[in-house]
Amino acid sequence: MARLAEYMRQFAIVLGEIDRVHFEKVVPGSTTVRALVEREAVPTVNMRVRATSTGTAPSDAMFALGALDKMLTDDNSSGSIRRLEADDLEEEMIRLLGADKELAPTFGPISQATTLDGKVIRVGGRQQEVPVHIETRTGIESHCFATRAMAKEFGKRLFDGEFRFYGEGKWLRDEMGKWKLQRFNISRFEPLDESRLSDALMGLRAIEGRDWSRTDPWAELREIRGTDPDDET
Repeated sequence: MARLAEYMRQFAIVLGEIDRVHFEKVVPGSTTVRALVEREAVPTVNMRVRATSTGTAPSDAMFALGALDKMLTDDNSSGSIRRLEADDLEEEMIRLLGADKELAPTFGPISQATTLDGKVIRVGGRQQEVPVHIETRTGIESHCFATRAMAKEFGKRLFDGEFRFYGEGKWLRDEMGKWKLQRFNISRFEPLDESRLSDALMGLRAIEGRDWSRTDPWAELREIRGTDPDDET
């Protein structure tokens, strides 16, 4: 029952419109949870589910879809999200392969030079290699280690600006084909420049030898990138 409730919770997040989507019943046979969407919310829910199927939905819907697929994989099953029409015709909107997906072989771990950008949010331990937690834009890396001397410096900089960390990382590719950092030995770090682009452009205009005051910086960037302004959005 608890497992079914978790499936329903993630299913509700995928659908969205929490106040206008209601549990109707569990259909006999293979476990099928049927939800009833209020008429006014049907267009919004349909749009959200279709966006989820193409990977363009909001992050909460995409995370919920991933959770559903992982649960199905763990339960050695598969599933789908279907829309039931008034004449009892069904449209499959999302196919969840679950355990039916072809898993890639694991690979590694391999060691290679690695850099991480983020903030130090935790330093602890008395061993020679001190554990360090780094908050990046994609999450928290907790398998990072530094020397005692470096950890002491990190302790003075908790939550204080962003840094670029250099070192050796051990990476493992899991059966889903995703690379995960297993261990990161930090060898050095440096603060990242958090200046705004407008401030950087003002600094460029102040450089002697080129008349940046009459230069369109965006045109310069497009020239460097080799992009056409008509192609930009």
